Amino acid sequence: MAYSIWKNIRMIIIEIIRMISPLLRNHRSFEYLQIYFQQYRIVENYHSCPKLYQQCVRDPLCLISLMFILTTLKLLYNCHFGLLNDRLWVQNHMDVIATANMSKAAYWLAALMMIRCISNVYFLYYNNPTVYHIKSILIDQRKHCFQWPFYYRSKLIMDYISNFSCSVLTIGSSFFITILLFMILMYFIAMKFVADNVNYFHLETIGSIEYGKLFVLLFNVYIMQTASYFYAHFEILAASCMQIYLKIFDIHVSQAEQALFQLKERSKRNDFIFITNCLLKFQNLCTKNLKYIHLANHIYGRLFLLFMISQIPFNCYLAIFLTKGEHKWIFSYFYATLYIQQIACIFGVHYQLVQHNRRFNYSATRFIHIMARTRFYRVNLCRKLKLTNFAQAFHTINRYGFSYGKIELITMNEFIKYASLYSQLLMFIYSHVRFQNE
Repeated sequence: MAYSIWKNIRMIIIEIIRMISPLLRNHRSFEYLQIYFQQYRIVENYHSCPKLYQQCVRDPLCLISLMFILTTLKLLYNCHFGLLNDRLWVQNHMDVIATANMSKAAYWLAALMMIRCISNVYFLYYNNPTVYHIKSILIDQRKHCFQWPFYYRSKLIMDYISNFSCSVLTIGSSFFITILLFMILMYFIAMKFVADNVNYFHLETIGSIEYGKLFVLLFNVYIMQTASYFYAHFEILAASCMQIYLKIFDIHVSQAEQALFQLKERSKRNDFIFITNCLLKFQNLCTKNLKYIHLANHIYGRLFLLFMISQIPFNCYLAIFLTKGEHKWIFSYFYATLYIQQIACIFGVHYQLVQHNRRFNYSATRFIHIMARTRFYRVNLCRKLKLTNFAQAFHTINRYGFSYGKIELITMNEFIKYASLYSQLLMFIYSHVRFQNE
């Protein structure tokens, strides 16, 4: 019985290492994403092979979710029941928040971040409809997913997407290596803590080791290490899939725009059949792009909304913490990494989505203007009605595009609102921290 349990645990650990370890290797083969695509396919077909699903996906994800739950409980326990004024207790429990002299609000913000990671487990592995489109282009190299000619910015589309994906994974790997280096440093800090506090562990005489305190130290180091690795894994996986999908979508929109740009070459001629064919081509491509937007909102819109809700307060707190400068360099190194990662998503990815929506709606507006100026002669009535209905669908106040889940369209106005909210939270948290210090 014990051997069977140990064997299952060993298989789960091996599978988790297989999921994460490609971040430390070459990204040209896209092994990291290939493993994810395989696991998602196993989830889709779990009825046909339940044992494989249990071994390769369900058990590892359950263990990862359990680690996030344990980390959340540990944070809340330290916040309300920990001896935060006792330096030895804080270091023995590897409390990086109390060691960095953060307030108790930081515990709740970090716990909220861990809870969001649990939602990432569900969305990425059980509810990501964009997987197959990314895989067909990036892994299967199906160039016929795009329109001829298969070029984008003077490069072959497949080569362009492969190079872009490699760059995204390289950035993600750098983030993971940064977290890994911090964990190695924390191991040295734990060893130094044991060596400098022999009396605390009763190590001055052989055979009188107080195993309880050593176990607590090792347990907290393990919890912090695994939670950090899993956090980095899910952030990198979500960001990589989202960025690759957005780049693919950008190419689709560019090819739809080409159908309208072709009209400039023959705008002075009354070639109604050519104009109609170009407009119908744009309509077909734009309809496909609407489906891609719907799939993206189903997962990335929700993930982005959860990210904004949970990370904006924590990011404001980190900004104030880093500007104070009253802490050790190792904590500045760790929290600065988190701050840069969060601020890149809060403003960088946010602005990127705004630009994608603006470009998509601009091409639709051009389509409406062309429809309004064009008189169709000798054109099939069915085609006329098809184009007219499509133009009417876009002639609306409620525009199409990427949104915060199903709540609101991501526009420049919303971007400014979130920037204003960020500044207000920054001032509120600053006043709260200053009041506590006084």
